[in-house]
Amino acid sequence: MEQLDQENLGTAKAYQMRLGLQDIYRLESVQEARQAGETVRATRPAHEAYVGADEALRRMQEQQTEKSGLAQQRSAILKTKVEGESQGKSARKQLEEDAAQARIRVFTSGAPSGAAPTTSLERICGSSDTYPT
Repeated sequence: MEQLDQENLGTAKAYQMRLGLQDIYRLESVQEARQAGETVRATRPAHEAYVGADEALRRMQEQQTEKSGLAQQRSAILKTKVEGESQGKSARKQLEEDAAQARIRVFTSGAPSGAAPTTSLERICGSSDTYPT
């Protein structure tokens, strides 16, 4: 789209210069033609400066667009990173909780239904009354 706009701008400028030249050729007097030629020569540096500034502005706008796109990519990457860290932290916490639950089940397993849970030490040594305190 930007390239099309630039091509249209160039075409419009060329058309304006053509119209200016046509006006010069239509002038009836040589004096008027000379004055018009002087006007063209006098304004040429300003016109060239304008074209150069316009081109510089276009390049700067392209860079700004690229910078904005990179900033959006960076933001998306940071968001993904934070989400990943959060999910990792949640997964570690869940794993620790599951491991703790598994340890509790191992230590309390083997007790008859309705009996008080026993620890692994009580299972090895017998009841808590059989080992010294």
